[in-house]
Amino acid sequence: SVGKGADGVERWVQVSLQVREVNLYHFNSTVTVAVTAEFQCSFFELVADGPVDPEWYMSHTWGEPWRHTTACLAQHRRDRRYGEDKGIWICATANNQHELATAVTSDPTKSAFYPAMTGAARGAVTVIGESGMLFSRVWCAFEAHEAIALGGERPYLYDALTPLATTDGDIEVVRIYDGLLENEYSYGKSEA
Repeated sequence: SVGKGADGVERWVQVSLQVREVNLYHFNSTVTVAVTAEFQCSFFELVADGPVDPEWYMSHTWGEPWRHTTACLAQHRRDRRYGEDKGIWICATANNQHELATAVTSDPTKSAFYPAMTGAARGAVTVIGESGMLFSRVWCAFEAHEAIALGGERPYLYDALTPLATTDGDIEVVRIYDGLLENEYSYGKSEA
């Protein structure tokens, strides 16, 4: 992790973490910023073959364990039936962490987040997280409001998921979906 020494100079500081504890703050400071420094680009720009139009926009907080977030996204992908070639816009990997002043603005509709959210083809997915920290974040409330408003203007779904750690250490995902899932449309219909 990057930290400041007693002299005020930034340097690498060794932090001992269990994999189950790693969140986006840890990933960003130890991986994203480090591997993209030479190119001054986003993590996505560094690893992707080219541009991807996201099908989904993810709203979340960085403080939740990343394994919980990925469990929720994996469940969402299975339930909504989209492949790995379909993008999910995740701010930590999509924004250039070296130029955040251009991505984050005082007017949220002028930020890099807004066109990503409104441009997502299918909708927004919110990962609430066990702590419920998401509900204390004004930006996350704004994203929820905008996603719901977009659903009134065009086909745009707003899904919410949260992880529940089980006693054996696994993660169960609780989900609330906007509308029916693809396999639910035909439930109860008779074949003609």
